[in-house]
Amino acid sequence: MRYNPIKQILYTNNGLKIKELNCPELVKWNDLKQTEDKNRMCNHCQKSIIDTESLTDFELLNLVKQDDNICFKVGLNQNNVTITMNT
Repeated sequence: MRYNPIKQILYTNNGLKIKELNCPELVKWNDLKQTEDKNRMCNHCQKSIIDTESLTDFELLNLVKQDDNICFKVGLNQNNVTITMNT
């Protein structure tokens, strides 16, 4: 996957937009309550935050299809993420 940190948009490797990421609460990953499935729960919005570190583009697209309000955590140093300023 590719991530543009300026626009805060997550894309597939071939440039298809997956999701715009913006948290109005600016919560930090380590401040979130851990769930059984290695994800986290936000105390502000009561949403599950999905860690993208082990997910593929296809899996992320399917998650967004199921729930377009889903939240993702993307680390800038993840092995499966390329930082881009394009797209």
